Amino acid sequence: MADRWPAPIRELVGWYPCVLLLALLACRNGTTLLLVAASFYAVHSVRLLESPGRLLAGALGASPVLVEAQGIVVADPKPNPTDPDRWTFPLRIEEAHVPGPGRRRLPASDAVALVRWEGPAPQYGDRLRLVATAQPPRPTRNPAQFDAAAWLARRGILTELRLRTPGDGGVRDRRVGNPLLHAALDVRHWMLGCLALGLDDAPEIRGTMAGIVLGITADTPEELTEEFRRTGTLHLFAVSGLHVGMFAFLAWLVVRPLPLPRPGRLLLILPLLAFYAAITGLAPSVLRATVMAYVVLGGRILERPSRMLNNLALAGFVLLLWDTHDLFDAGFQLSFGVVFTLVLIAAPLARRLRPWFQPDPFVPDTLRSPIQKGGARAGLWMAGALATSIAAWVGSAPLGLHYFHLVSPVAVLSNLVVIPISFSVLALGLLSIAGGVVSPWIATAFNHLNAYASAALLGCVHLFSLLPLGWFHAGGFSPPGETGRITVLDLGQAQCVVVQSRGQAWVLDPGSPRDYETVIRPFLRSHGLDRVGGLVLSHGDARHIGAAGLFTIDFHPRTIVVPAAHDRSAARRAFERQLAESGTGRSLVFAGQHLGDPPAPVLEILHPPPGLDRRVADDKGLVIRWQIGGVRVLTMADAGLTTEQALLGRGTPLDADLLVLGRHGTDPVASSAFLDAVRPRAIIAGATAFPESEQIPPAWAAGVARRGIALYRQDRTGAVTIRIRRRQVAIEPFLESELSAGGWVRGPRPPSPTR
Repeated sequence: MADRWPAPIRELVGWYPCVLLLALLACRNGTTLLLVAASFYAVHSVRLLESPGRLLAGALGASPVLVEAQGIVVADPKPNPTDPDRWTFPLRIEEAHVPGPGRRRLPASDAVALVRWEGPAPQYGDRLRLVATAQPPRPTRNPAQFDAAAWLARRGILTELRLRTPGDGGVRDRRVGNPLLHAALDVRHWMLGCLALGLDDAPEIRGTMAGIVLGITADTPEELTEEFRRTGTLHLFAVSGLHVGMFAFLAWLVVRPLPLPRPGRLLLILPLLAFYAAITGLAPSVLRATVMAYVVLGGRILERPSRMLNNLALAGFVLLLWDTHDLFDAGFQLSFGVVFTLVLIAAPLARRLRPWFQPDPFVPDTLRSPIQKGGARAGLWMAGALATSIAAWVGSAPLGLHYFHLVSPVAVLSNLVVIPISFSVLALGLLSIAGGVVSPWIATAFNHLNAYASAALLGCVHLFSLLPLGWFHAGGFSPPGETGRITVLDLGQAQCVVVQSRGQAWVLDPGSPRDYETVIRPFLRSHGLDRVGGLVLSHGDARHIGAAGLFTIDFHPRTIVVPAAHDRSAARRAFERQLAESGTGRSLVFAGQHLGDPPAPVLEILHPPPGLDRRVADDKGLVIRWQIGGVRVLTMADAGLTTEQALLGRGTPLDADLLVLGRHGTDPVASSAFLDAVRPRAIIAGATAFPESEQIPPAWAAGVARRGIALYRQDRTGAVTIRIRRRQVAIEPFLESELSAGGWVRGPRPPSPTR
């Protein structure tokens, strides 16, 4: 409630004492619940509206502002995936000013901002002095895309500081952060170095070991991460109760021989668990597990029993007191949801499964052979392990479907196999770290031994990922009456058009590899798509088709459509080689051809004609008129004035209900004559604020408005979705814009204007 309807602090001061008095007067069972609810509402409201980050963002406003700031780096910098000289990291600001006349001081004390840095990376605890452009983080522009701005806001970061040149920032002091975290990070880097000894040529093995032992996944290849996600074993890379439990067990094996009473030995494990939590990054899952372990071990030390539900509730209470935003974190929800399900149903389910794995109960134990007795013990273990795996899958499946649109029934079997192997990987990793204290040779020897366990783990995960119906994506259910949907995704200087009708999907241009991984693939997965009907490549621009090879591997299109015009594009040549090596065919198309049959989307190729030879790739792109649910959509890719004149000169019928325009490299688009020929009811125009050639000319936009055509410019709307129903076509922009969402009612087309 506080997250949706927060109350200002002046209102909280007025009504909170009233709630407190009411609770004290009630003196009933609900008193505690009322007090806790009111207190958390007040705490979260204050953290939302009165946080230092919110005050700084309110003082800066929505427009970019030049600021001078000084602050301390509070986390290790992360490199840019495409530029190793660029880094991002959170900076806790100590002071900030707006330079110029008056030198306005900003309310920035203790506010945390995200810094985009160029040059040599600073370290945790460095005090920096910088001059940067301050602005709010950019919002996501497409559905199903990771919302980085919302993720940062949950961590109190509502301002981004972007350096204009590498010389605009410098380090004033070193290592002025928390000394305990300094020590934990130093040990973490040293441990990571120990785990990498002797494994320079095995990045997958090295990444697996670092992920399981320390929860570090930066070096794990994306393909490997995807296999773990599909098999429901990605939790092995997030340090959680499983890791803390295994670490506590290994720590007990170490302290058990010590000549101390049992409570004293248990007491030694507590600081080891705290240090392990600090080394692995203090994520909600590891904090929850550490708090629960402290309660359980504390009960053993004091010889007091503890209940798991009480332990779980206490862990949640402590974490939410520390940061109420954790409640909305996917890791927090998965961690507590899985443990809650384990506590509730694992033991009853194990009791029901036990008879399946036990021998005849009427045969006395003395008459059983040693093999039969061993089988009985293995059956008891199997019943418990299977019950635990099923309960964990039941607890994680709804959240996995919500966040990842993924259902993984194979997780029940895969976890039975990979968790024991992961225990070996963790144990050998800790032995490698312990051996590294004595000699790097010992660490290298354990790493080589661990490589076999890690390879076995990866092999099992790969095999489970290949099982039929072991995993599938789900989502994107069409509302009743919807016969088709068209989504024009905003890729900045490119577009991707996804056409869906009657369970089939066609994709026009899969974008660059980065756009594909961050925008297009998440969008298609969110609609439950593992295969598509067709992939269409408009022209050879790498920003449009650079990810065609990745797309083909992930979605296995039944039909691949490529323009027949000769193309010198390196991206297209690479894709053609991949198709030839895999034996996959493709259709070379030109003007006059038709593809598809109703109710699937129907494609009419209008350009290029056979034998066309142009030097500019934009002039050889496919111009397609799509027919879906009785609506005609004309997609122009990046075609410009030259293509428009060619279409008009050939007398090609161009009329369409909707016109999707890209941006030609040099030519203007959609001339008056072309608009008169198409007579669209709405236009979706790709545009960006930079460079100037990608902007929409104001005079052209005014001309479109005079014709009564609705214009959706993607520099303001982001992605645009067109929903086709029986009687209406609704157009929905993803972002707020000056044009509200609307649609047109089917009816006679307006008459063609007189030329």
